[in-house]
Amino acid sequence: ATFQRLEQHNNKYLSIENVTGQRQPQKRYDYRFFTAKNDDAGVAHNGMRVNRKGINGDAFLGAIVATGAVTAAVATNSQTSLCENQNVNTNTPLSFPEECLKEDHYNGVTVNVSTLPNEIATDPDMFQVILRRSLHNWKRDGKRGIWISLPTANASLVAPCVELGFDFQHAARGKVILTKWLPEDSESRLPLGPTHQVGVGAVVIHPVTKKILVVQEKSGPAAAKKLWKMPTGLTDPGEDITDAAIREIMEETNLKCNFSRILCFRQAHGGLYQQSDMFFVCLLT
Repeated sequence: ATFQRLEQHNNKYLSIENVTGQRQPQKRYDYRFFTAKNDDAGVAHNGMRVNRKGINGDAFLGAIVATGAVTAAVATNSQTSLCENQNVNTNTPLSFPEECLKEDHYNGVTVNVSTLPNEIATDPDMFQVILRRSLHNWKRDGKRGIWISLPTANASLVAPCVELGFDFQHAARGKVILTKWLPEDSESRLPLGPTHQVGVGAVVIHPVTKKILVVQEKSGPAAAKKLWKMPTGLTDPGEDITDAAIREIMEETNLKCNFSRILCFRQAHGGLYQQSDMFFVCLLT
């Protein structure tokens, strides 16, 4: 049998999963290691020695990662058969490189996939093996929130993350963020993804006539009703409200104006993708 996924159950029993992570309806076995000579001393693989008396799921995974091809005995009904893992690269690292990880002040860890070595970032199986072991170690060390920043080019790693309990936090152009909350005795305290969009409206009053500048859009909901309205638009990522108001006036009327102040703002809900909306009316001169 060829094993792709191994999971610990009650520190003793392991279940078998296939490449796609679907649970196979196979019997659970008690795994014990034997030496090549089938004695009681244990077995050594690439310097790793495992006691025949038993091994838990984490150590078994460590043996797989360290050796790539582990010979184990499967004991069932007093009969012993041999199995071998042939899917894990013998050079699989035990953890992600430190330079690809960033710890935060909330006892969390971020994995920046764009900085991972190419052999990890392009191999979903290797990535999942390393991530599975890392999650175990982070949980042992008291880490809480785990973040994975995943570029579009590495979208093949989304499935391995989801199989290990990660969920989408938010998506932006060129990347997706996935998170997992490790503590089992508390609800997740990780922040939700972006919840608001920010819009601006520009009020420009003619210095002589005191008339207000209005525009009529060529497309969109306002265009369908042929409304005359003040220039409006959404802020760009990282753009200040003041700069957005000046930009919108320039784009829609080709007028160069100066920001004066915010006149008022309002909050509304149920917008695009159920986001809330913050809208600021600004006075320009």
